[in-house]
Amino acid sequence: MIMLMRSPASSEVNRSLRITLSRGGNCSRRPNSPVRMDSGTVSSRIRVILLAQYRHDDIDTMIGPESCHIQLFNKRTRSYNELPLRYSEFGSCHRGEPSGSLQGLMRTRAFVQDDAHVFCAEDHLETEIGRFCHLLRAVYEDFGFSEFKVAFSTRPDLRTGSDETWNRAEAALANAASAPCLSFEMQAGEGAFYGPKLEFHLTDSRGRNWQCGTVQLDFFRPQRLDASFVNDQGHQETPVMIHHAILGNMERFIGIILEHYEGWLPVWLAPEQVVVSTVTSSDLAYALEVAAAFKGTGIRAVLDGRTERLGKKIVDARDKCIPLMAVVGARDALNRTISLRRRNDMQETRTLDDTVASLRNECATPGERRSQNDLLEAGN
Repeated sequence: MIMLMRSPASSEVNRSLRITLSRGGNCSRRPNSPVRMDSGTVSSRIRVILLAQYRHDDIDTMIGPESCHIQLFNKRTRSYNELPLRYSEFGSCHRGEPSGSLQGLMRTRAFVQDDAHVFCAEDHLETEIGRFCHLLRAVYEDFGFSEFKVAFSTRPDLRTGSDETWNRAEAALANAASAPCLSFEMQAGEGAFYGPKLEFHLTDSRGRNWQCGTVQLDFFRPQRLDASFVNDQGHQETPVMIHHAILGNMERFIGIILEHYEGWLPVWLAPEQVVVSTVTSSDLAYALEVAAAFKGTGIRAVLDGRTERLGKKIVDARDKCIPLMAVVGARDALNRTISLRRRNDMQETRTLDDTVASLRNECATPGERRSQNDLLEAGN
C-alpha cells in the first residue's frame, strides 16, 4: 500500500487519491528498478518504439511499466460484477532525456506521476471517462485553473495492434469524451503506441500551455498479458484498460504552480501561511501564545522573534512570499489582539480568538472547506 504524501501543500493531491480509494479504487506501489531491453520480456516491435525514449548511456533499458497493475488484476479470476476495477499510485517514472533539454523541475529524467489504471468493459467507458473528467475539473479549479484545453490524439505511425482495433478505440474515446461536454481539437498521429488519448492543457499566467492531465484507452496490453474476466454470459472477455493522470509529472506541476503564482501561492497552499512577528523583544511571550493558537487549529505558522526592526521583518516575510503577517506589540498583549497584515498591505486589528477562527477557514484546503459546508448543510 502506498503512503499518502505528507507535505502540507499536497493535500489536494491526496484528496484526489482518497476519492479514488473511496470509490472502490486500489492503491499500489511498483518497483522502479530498470529491466534490460534484451531480457526477452519486450517484443521486437515495442522495443523499437521504446528504444529512443529509454536508451541511456548506450545501455538499452526500460522501466517496469504499468503492466504490474495487470498482474494484480490477473491474481485471480475476475467477474464482470467486480468491474470497473481501479488501481492508482504515485509511481516513479524515468525518461532518457538529452542533457541539453533538462530544465529545473520542468523537464527531468526521473519524476513521480499520479498514475491510475481502470479495468472495465467497453460499456463502462463513457461513465468512467466522465467520472475522471469531473474529478480533473474539480482539482484544476482548486489550484486556480478554471479553464483548460483538450486535445484528442489519434494513432501514430509506429504503433501496435490492428487498424480494426484502433478504429474501435478511437470511436469509443470520442463518444466517451462527448458525454462530459468536452470540446477538443484533433491531434493526428500524436496518440500513444498502444491507444488514443485525451490530453488536458493548462494555460499559466504567462500564457504558456502545459500538458498535464491525460486519459488513454488501451485495448492491447490487457490482451497481450492475458487479462480477462467472466462476463454475464459466462464467457471469458478481455477488459479495456484506461490509463489516466490528473497532474501528470508532479515535479513539473509544482514548477508550473510556482511560476503561475510567481511564488505567491494561495493561502491554503503556502508552506508557511502566517508569520507571527514581535515589535520588541518584550512581546515574545504573547507572540509564542499566538503562534501556538494558530498551530493548534492546523494553521502553518512560524515565529519571527528576532531583535530586528519591524520594517525589516515585513520585507523578509514578503521575500519568502508568506501571505499573512500577524504583528503583536505591547498594546496587543494587553488587549489580547492581533494586527493582521496581508500581502496587499491591508491591515486589520482583531481579537486573538476572532483572528484564529477566521484564519482557520481561510487557511483550510478547498476540500476541507467543502467538507465543512457539507456538514453545515447536513445540520440544517
